Amino acid sequence: MLNKILIVDPYQDRVFSLQTILEKEGYEVYFAFNNEEAVTRLSVDEIYLIIYRHTSEIDNLTNLLNWIKEQNRLIGVSILVIPNKESELFKLIEKFEPRINKDIFFITDLDELKEDVSLLLNSNYVKNRLLNEKIDAVSHLDEIKSEGKKLLSELRKEKREINKKRLEEMKTFKRIPKLDEEEKKENDEDFREKDSDYVNLIKSINFKIKDTINLFKYKKKFASERIEFINEKLKKIKVRKD
Repeated sequence: MLNKILIVDPYQDRVFSLQTILEKEGYEVYFAFNNEEAVTRLSVDEIYLIIYRHTSEIDNLTNLLNWIKEQNRLIGVSILVIPNKESELFKLIEKFEPRINKDIFFITDLDELKEDVSLLLNSNYVKNRLLNEKIDAVSHLDEIKSEGKKLLSELRKEKREINKKRLEEMKTFKRIPKLDEEEKKENDEDFREKDSDYVNLIKSINFKIKDTINLFKYKKKFASERIEFINEKLKKIKVRKD
């Protein structure tokens, strides 16, 4: 059931006031008095809605939102922000405009709280949010695969070109007419020096290839896990026929 709510508010009396209102509506309510407590709670419980009583520190909200975005298991969680003053609303909207109606929602009239909570925890609404998130996640995974393939292709091409130049240099040194001992020694030293440069370049590219493979392996794993979390959440949702 989509009924778990986390209230984040530094003021105890406001927390308990909201908790009382929401528990009467049948919601399971948790609370946190700061971001650290919120992170701890969100790491343990399957929360579907966060009610955030905004203080004057916009960075606190930004930091929590950014942390939530990095957690695959919290995908689909809505954040309902209640500004302390209505005058703060415009600053918040300006700050978070790209994420409004996707990640966060604002409310200034507490009389509308129950209605908004009911909407944001409606199974049809949550399912649609998750389906949209899944579309984005699948698209993002495809982009990661494409980007990784392109970068590896470029690095391997660069490596082939260096190897080709190295072979050409080797042939050039071999084609030099017969040399006396002193000239041969100098020629060999020149060759070793140039060849060492090529070897170092190839080693450097090999490291880049290895790092790129590991980086995109991690990115693909994270993106794939995100899709898996969405699928798991979708399985748990029983859509209301209303």
